[in-house]
This record gives sequence, C-alpha cells and structure tokens, in this order.
Amino acid sequence: MRHTITSLLEGYSLEDLRTIAESALREPQKRGQRLSKSAYVAQLGARLANGLHVKRQCALLSDQERLVLKRLLLHGGQARARDLRQEVEAILAAKPISSSVGPLDQNQGKEMGTFDGLVANLTRMGMVLSAPAVPSLTESCARLTPGSWLVVPTELRSVLPQPELPPVAWGSGGAPASPAETSAGFAQRDLFIYWSFVRTQPIQLTQGGLVPKRRLRALNSMLLSPDPLLDQAPAESESPQLHFMRLLLQELDLLSEQSGSVQVTAQIGEVPAFWQRSVPARSVNGLEAWLTMHSWHELASVHLSSLHLGLEDARAELVAQLSLLPTRAWLSADRFLNRLSVAAPRILLGGSNAGLTGLSAAATAGSPRQLDRLRQIQAAFVGAALSGPLHWLGLVDAATDGDRLLAFRINSSGAQVLSVHPQSQESSQDEGTLVVQPNFRLLAIGPVPEATLAVIEAFADRVSVDRHAVEYRLSRETIYRAPQNGLPVRHILELLHREVDVPVPDNVVRSLREWGEQQNRITVHRAVALCETSSPSLLSELWADSAVRIHLDRRLTPTVAVVRDRRLPALRSALLQRDVLPTYSHADDPTEGLVRASPDGELHPVHQGPDMLLTASLRVLAEERDDGFHLTEAAVTRALSQGIPAQEYLARLETMHRGPLAAEVVASVRSWAGCPARATLREALVLELEDPRIADELLADGRIAAMLARIPGDSDGDALLIQTHDLETLRRLLKDRGIELAQG
Repeated sequence: MRHTITSLLEGYSLEDLRTIAESALREPQKRGQRLSKSAYVAQLGARLANGLHVKRQCALLSDQERLVLKRLLLHGGQARARDLRQEVEAILAAKPISSSVGPLDQNQGKEMGTFDGLVANLTRMGMVLSAPAVPSLTESCARLTPGSWLVVPTELRSVLPQPELPPVAWGSGGAPASPAETSAGFAQRDLFIYWSFVRTQPIQLTQGGLVPKRRLRALNSMLLSPDPLLDQAPAESESPQLHFMRLLLQELDLLSEQSGSVQVTAQIGEVPAFWQRSVPARSVNGLEAWLTMHSWHELASVHLSSLHLGLEDARAELVAQLSLLPTRAWLSADRFLNRLSVAAPRILLGGSNAGLTGLSAAATAGSPRQLDRLRQIQAAFVGAALSGPLHWLGLVDAATDGDRLLAFRINSSGAQVLSVHPQSQESSQDEGTLVVQPNFRLLAIGPVPEATLAVIEAFADRVSVDRHAVEYRLSRETIYRAPQNGLPVRHILELLHREVDVPVPDNVVRSLREWGEQQNRITVHRAVALCETSSPSLLSELWADSAVRIHLDRRLTPTVAVVRDRRLPALRSALLQRDVLPTYSHADDPTEGLVRASPDGELHPVHQGPDMLLTASLRVLAEERDDGFHLTEAAVTRALSQGIPAQEYLARLETMHRGPLAAEVVASVRSWAGCPARATLREALVLELEDPRIADELLADGRIAAMLARIPGDSDGDALLIQTHDLETLRRLLKDRGIELAQG
C-alpha cells in the first residue's frame, strides 16, 4: 500500500500536527494564528517532501536515529513497530551507539535512549510517521508515540539514500570444507531410481506406516547421493532424505499408499508423463510440490514438528529471498540469516503461523530468552530447508558441520529453477548416449532421459549406476518378461535401433529375435483339469481302461494327463468305481488344508502322493530341499520381492494349512517380513462329538478328513475344527455315516 505524507498525517491530532510543523519546519506559530487540521496537513505535505528539506533533516539526525531510519528503509520503508523495536534494541544492546543529541532534542533528551523516544523525534522531524494496523480503521497517534506500523512516507523514499542489505558472501577464503555438491539432473535421477525400485518391488509398510529398514538399505545403496544418516536411523522418519523422497513422489502422484504398501500409480508398461518432461520442468514441479507439502516438516529434526506453523508461507518467502541472491557463489548461512532478519524478520510468524503466537508475544514483550529462542527456531527452519529439500532437489549445494549449515550455494540448476524462467524450463538439453555391446550390456551414458530409462528397465536388468552412466544387462529372462510389461520383442528392437548412437551388434539382434520366437511357441491354457498319478504304471493302467480313457484327452508326462473339457466329475466317478480314491482339488481353492507345518517351519503334505498344484504353490512360499519344503527367511524375502505382502503371504499359508498355524510359525514369518504381530478375530465352527473315537474315525475317512482338523491343545479329543465353507456337503457325509447334527 502507498503511504503518502498527507494520508499518514490525517491520523494525527491537531496538537500533534502543530508540534510537527514547529519542529520540522522550524517556524513557530505566530501569535493569534489558528490553522485548521486540513491546513496543517496541506502545508506539511508540501514542505516535508521537498528534497532540500529532507537532506537538511538528515544532517541533523543522531546515530541512533539514523539506525532506526536505516533499518526501516531496509524493510522497504514500512514495518511493524514491534518488529523494528526488537531489531533496534538488539543492535543497541550488542553495540551501543552514541546518542549525540541534535538541536531538536532539547526537550526530549531524557527519552532519546529509548526506542519510543527515537521514533517520536523522527516523527517530529517528519521523517517517520505511524499508520494503523488496518487501513480502514482510525488509530490514535497521540503524543507522537509509535503506532502499529511505522512508515517512511512514499515521497521521502525517493529522496533518502537507500541502505544496502547486509552482505551474505562466504568470504575470500574459497569454498568451505567438504561441500556437498549436487544438480537437478542428479536429484531427478535419484528420484527415478526410488520410483523404479518401487515399480519393481512394491514396499510393504510397517504398522506405523513407514518403509522397513532393510528395504531402505537396499534402496540407499543404489542412489547417486545416498542418505548418510540411514545407518544410525532407527526408522524411516529418522532418515530425512529417504523419507522426503518418498513423500515427494507421493505428492507428485507417482507413488501411492494402498492396502498398507507403497506402489507406483502407473499401469503396467506405462511411463508417467512426469518422466517425459525436461529436468528443469520436473525440478519446478518438485519445488512447487514442496512449497505446499503438509506431510513434511522442516523442524521435525529439532523436535518442533508439533508446532502448527504456516510452513507454506515460510517456504514461499524463503524462495523469494533466495531468488534475490547471487548465484554460483558460496554464501554464509549466518550472514544470510542476518539479512533475513532485515528483509523477512517474521519468516515463521506470518499471517497463519499461529503456532508461535505465544513465543512471538513473549519476544515482543522484551524477554531476551524467548527472543533468542525465536531466532533459533527460525534459523533451524532456514538451515533445514536449504540443506534438506532444496539440496535434495538439486538446487542448492550445502556445506554443513553436523546438523549446522555453514554455507550454501545456489548452483546452476537452482539459478534456473528458482528464478523460474518459463522459456528455459523446456529448453533443449544433451540427452546422453545409448550403447549396446556384444556382451549384451547396454550403457546409458550421460543424461539419458528418465523416460527412456523407464522403457529400458522393462526389458533389461540394471547392473550399476553412477553419475556418469547406467549399465543394464540383456538376457533371455529379461526379454521373456518384457511382454508382461507391454513391450514385445519387435518394439524392443525398434527402440534400440532408434535410440542407440552406433549399430546394435548382429549377435544381440539375432539373439533377441530367437528369444522372441521361442516365447511365441509357448501357449498358456487357462482352467485346464489335470490327472496326476503317483507312478507311470498307474497312469498306464488307467489309460488302458476304456471307462477312464474316454474322459482323458492326452498324456503330458508319464504321470500327468489332460482331462477333457467338463469331464472332471465323470472321471472322478469312474475312478471311484475302480476303488481309486482321488485327491480332488477345487478350482477356487486347490490347496486348502493340504499341508501341516511343524513349529520349526517344515511343511508336511496331509495326503500321500503327488499334487502339482500344491507343489507349485509351495514353491512360491517356501524353500524346496531334498527332504521337502521349509519356511525360511530367504523364502519369505523372495515372496516379498515378488510383490506378495506379508499379510497375503500369511493368508495363503493359513489357507493351505490344516488347522491353525503354530504361533512360532506366525511369529517367524512376521519377523522375517519386518512386520509386527497383529491379532485377528475370526469366527470358527466346531464339531462336538460324544466320543473321541468318533473323531478318530472321521479323520481316517478320506472324504471327510479334508474338511476337519483337531483343535491344538484339546486334550479330550472330542471336538474338531470345521475347515470348509461347504457345510451342506459335510452335513450330508456325516448323515451317511449315521451322525445327525444338532444346532449349537
């Protein structure tokens, strides 16, 4: 708002205006002269803005008055009186300035050492006037005491010499020791590595909603700039860089939390539009996301995240101040804080920062301890922002001593992004080089776009990454998985021929085509029923029986034959007529209740004989050894890496298990998966029998045994746990054996 002399003078009483006129213009009122308030306003408005008059007034200022005027001009000519009071009193307390009393101080000498006295004298001279906090309100300025705001009138600012802001340069000693240098390109590459890591292996979160430490270690080892605090961090929240990267990727809608895990938001084979933008454009997107990020708190490291601060306003003000600084030169953090105390003294105490209201009030009241605490908090915020998000975004280089920021430098990337030049955000850039070697290694040298790398990682394994190149490996396995990511072999060859700078070696092209042809020879049939026997001789006998053979299509192996479509019930009846009792796996849940696990993790099939579906399911969850399947940490880790969350792993195991899982087994799986124990309350059906011998007979019956299980710890043995949802079938089988069910 423009504060003209006349608009400000309107807020003073007639008596005060007369005092200002006599002091500033040195023209005592003539005897009998009575001017109106409007006349005084008009007279003072015309005379006080005169350039020669202003220069004469400046020559009469004391050192203390010059200090007040200078600090006010450094704030753009207007500031809250309480803020200016804090600054001036702090400076005077640290380094007292002579109060050489000028000609106008004869009647006010006693109060010249106080802030109110200095402002009162500047007001009498017409140099500094008061304004109300809200322009529409009328605020009394009686006896020339400071109002809510202090203002140098607009007309005077163009005449007064403009003071320079405090210097911020690091000094002539060169760069600080051990600086951490970065760039937007490196920062974006690290973000891509994090996103690609989750794309390959969704992360199961802990009960507290954090990424497990072991997954953080695996990720951190891949980054160009790993988080140095991870080794000492007990949890993700104490590893600020990795925590910020995840939250930023979620803020950019590249990752999301779903069902207790972190997953990519893109569909299979899709490359999000974000990775297709230039590095400067993505850096601007990241900066804008940080400015409004509610999930991140710069003061969490000093345990002040509970304060409800207006961090959005503070971050925006900090970025605005950074855009005014010199770039590509090391700046002192302490000197920058000193400048902020002038240019943005209330960076954390703006409009919506209610969290520090009490602290601000105490500081305004003159408590040195609270004032010092306020400065520490604001310094902590600025240091955490510069050495944290702005450094991790690749915009600021930082030199730190432990948790304390010593110096920083707005690098070339920051110079471009912080000034936000739209014309340069999509500017052309060196896109690096792709080279395919005869040994099936693919090198992405230089700043190859992340959109290209995202496609490459759909058909190649990343071997290594550094600031100069990313190395990938092509293999039969990687080419086989490519169609699952929406990338057939012909598209891979087209991409390689289009993107690489030298011809693709002939042996690589030939192998890729052969692998593609081999893949096309494989056909997957869904919903096929198979008949598997315990020996080749048994299948030969069945194959020779016309009553059974009519239901079989062809033999796949010496022990496996394909059942004709819709002939499975008829085949089962034919086998029963031959006194062959088959183990029948339902299509909806083919492995339900087919294994038992010992407390040490060894899995034992309930029935003797082969079961392909059960074996295939066990290979996903357990480690196969010569003596059978075992639950091990390596098996659980492998399942997690294949995208099976811990809860789903346990659910599958519970479905396959006959009866409840042993507590030792559940605890081991949760421990290996990095998940704390959870309790689940479920309803169960129990079959109570009159005699334990009846229970033994039922469990010996192959048709009923799959539906029942003993209750662990039941010493009487006259109760069984019902393991099936098909209660009508169970009721019918029991009735056939003379057992009538009573409703409990």
